[in-house]
Amino acid sequence: MYYKNGQYWYVARNKWIPLGKDENEARKTWARLEAGEIPILESSVLIMQRLMDRYIRDVLPGKAIKTQQEQMRQLKTLAAVFGKMVPDEIQPSHIGEYLDRRGREAPVAANREISLLSHVFTKAMRWGFAKSNPCRGVEKNPHKVRDRYITDAEFAAVLRVAPFSVQIAMELAYYTGQRLSDVLNMRWSDVQDGCIMVEQHKTKTRIAIEMGPELLDVIQRARKDGKLRSLYIVSNLHGKPYTKDGFETMFARARAKAGIHDFHFHDIRGKVATDMDNLNAHVHQIQSLLGHKTQKQTEDYIKSKTIRRVRSAAKVLDIVLDKPKNESAKTS
Repeated sequence: MYYKNGQYWYVARNKWIPLGKDENEARKTWARLEAGEIPILESSVLIMQRLMDRYIRDVLPGKAIKTQQEQMRQLKTLAAVFGKMVPDEIQPSHIGEYLDRRGREAPVAANREISLLSHVFTKAMRWGFAKSNPCRGVEKNPHKVRDRYITDAEFAAVLRVAPFSVQIAMELAYYTGQRLSDVLNMRWSDVQDGCIMVEQHKTKTRIAIEMGPELLDVIQRARKDGKLRSLYIVSNLHGKPYTKDGFETMFARARAKAGIHDFHFHDIRGKVATDMDNLNAHVHQIQSLLGHKTQKQTEDYIKSKTIRRVRSAAKVLDIVLDKPKNESAKTS
């Protein structure tokens, strides 16, 4: 192993194989090369597949299980296109071409895959395997943001016909603003000092949500249900937590029974943000509750679901047309 031009190298058959700038990581790769775990011929040229393999080994385990599963599928799709390419040979035009071709069938999926590839390049730059990130600055595919707002009447209609555990979950989601995975993971031990302690599964953000009268009432009703034998606030008849798929099946049945079909459980989170905004809550308060990393993320989240209520221009036309007041009242 040699140190040259700011990074470590392994030399085999007169070919210099880059091992990165970090000495400890370079030694690990060197050991794997010596042990035959990485074929010399495949390593003589650093290709994207090797970077993705290291990303899977070193970065992916720190993410949520669902995210790991999703990104493993995304990396497999990316490897089919970029796997044999050398990192520094990939240009922004290649990224744009990928977005165009993949975007014809799945524009949102293409955007997410390139976002992941961008993070792989960010790590590669840190490891000394890439000089730049070709994904930066490349315009993503346009896509329509879901702007569905669940009205109070729709929420109440589903709530009335839902099983008790679904009712409790819906109310917990509304009063805490948390995702379904976090609602289903709420434990009785998280209720302490007048708060519900939440560590968001997706972002690892920790929040202490104060229990006002409404949220306290939900907790008390859940206790009276006789499921104290369970560790979880929302649990099945056996005291076990629901799986996400199992719970969503129950929610879908309740939604269908209420005759409201375009209602995802995640829409409750958007309703929370919008309702708080309509009550003039400060954006920082909404951001803190939802666990967003940036204020802009919260503002965009609210904006996509907010429908502004405005008055019509009838009075303006009355002045222009010089209508009598009694006639205006009849037509307005």
